[in-house]
Amino acid sequence: VSGSGNTLKISASGISVKAIKNFDTYNFTIPSDIFTAASPVLTVSDSAKLVEDGGSGSLSLSVGGVLSSADVNSTISLIKATGGSATISNYSSLLGTKTATASNASGSYTYTFDVTFDATSKQLIATITNINFEPKPDDDAPILPPSAPTTPAPAPAPAPTPEPTPEPTEPTPAPEKAPEIAEGTNTVKVPIPEENVVIEPGTSTETVTVPSDSITASIEAIERAIANGDVNKEDATVEIVVPLPADTTVVIEEVKVELSVSDLITLATSDAAENVKIVSSVGDVKLDTTALNELIEEVQGANPAASNVEIVIAQGETKITDLLGDSVAAPQRERLEEKLRDDKTRDIFDVSIYADNTRIEEFRVTGKLTIGLPYALKSEEVSENVWVDHMDIANDVTERMVNGRDYQEGKTLFETNHLSIYAVVYEEAAEEGEEESTSGGGGGCDAGLGVFALLAGVAMMTMMKKRL
Repeated sequence: VSGSGNTLKISASGISVKAIKNFDTYNFTIPSDIFTAASPVLTVSDSAKLVEDGGSGSLSLSVGGVLSSADVNSTISLIKATGGSATISNYSSLLGTKTATASNASGSYTYTFDVTFDATSKQLIATITNINFEPKPDDDAPILPPSAPTTPAPAPAPAPTPEPTPEPTEPTPAPEKAPEIAEGTNTVKVPIPEENVVIEPGTSTETVTVPSDSITASIEAIERAIANGDVNKEDATVEIVVPLPADTTVVIEEVKVELSVSDLITLATSDAAENVKIVSSVGDVKLDTTALNELIEEVQGANPAASNVEIVIAQGETKITDLLGDSVAAPQRERLEEKLRDDKTRDIFDVSIYADNTRIEEFRVTGKLTIGLPYALKSEEVSENVWVDHMDIANDVTERMVNGRDYQEGKTLFETNHLSIYAVVYEEAAEEGEEESTSGGGGGCDAGLGVFALLAGVAMMTMMKKRL
């Protein structure tokens, strides 16, 4: 690493420094194989204030080595803050899509590629978006004398051919549905093509793959709405709705929403999208920008090579007992089923995140994470008695979720700092002189819930084995 004329030049990888501060220009020259490596180019243990306050800078990247079309959409961390409180700041003037160059070791072959620079509070990231292969002329090739011109023989006149009967043309397909701003809300709904929604045959699992162009179009739509004064920026939300099956006899017990890591970074770094929300019949998950950035960092920490993230919500006794299979003894199964038939327990849910095929076990956030779980009130029931209990498998206790507690449109809502297994419980408030059955702080647990938590842990271990 060197700096001259307020320019930082980086021509190696795996470099660690304490801090960097206030450079005008950043020049990275890196080998092509680094895009398949997991380690960042430069790590800082303290902080990285990239450009001085009120100033602007420039960022360039060149690659030594031959890239291939398989490198398109590859991502590399150029600068990463690794300390617990370390951050990256003053980077906005460095971001955007730019043209970079690459060549082989001898310099006989060179070409350009497009690279997009993004950043979070922890990383400065480069993503290859397009490669333009352009051979470089060989300067050492001998100059050959021009060959004598030859007079080509006249070509025979072609025989006339009858005009073909024109085939009927297919009608022009209708354009993809544009993102919608729900009237009277601050929410844009991401358009999902029908071919991106799959219900696995013979299962109750629905998978939605969100295309990148839909994310881009949704961000542009909400930016226009903010500029026109139609949407309040502080509440602007990009919403991904998992559609109900066309066949009403199909009961969905598990939904999977897949997004690319680069699309999550785009959402997190957008000035317009303050929240990202997933809505489904099985449950909802909503993250603000802070929580989304923390999710990205957790994903890249758990699986640095991951290209996709999968948010999974699973529901129901059937789903969990099916996953258990023959892995537990009959008495344990009977106690689990008995607990699930408890008058107070209405349903059970697992909300989890995967980086490619790696389950993220300890996802905790300081940002705002809101979960909504479905529960249909019976005629004699009231929403004030609907509760959600967090099933703490590791510590064999339950914790009643009270932060942000609400009931809207058939779902009970709560705020949390982690994803886990949750049970929806209907329990009337204890009368004077009676004790509550569940501790609000997670310190108490009845015996039935302890057994349930232990068995649910076995269920999740079996679930992970089947996924991997």
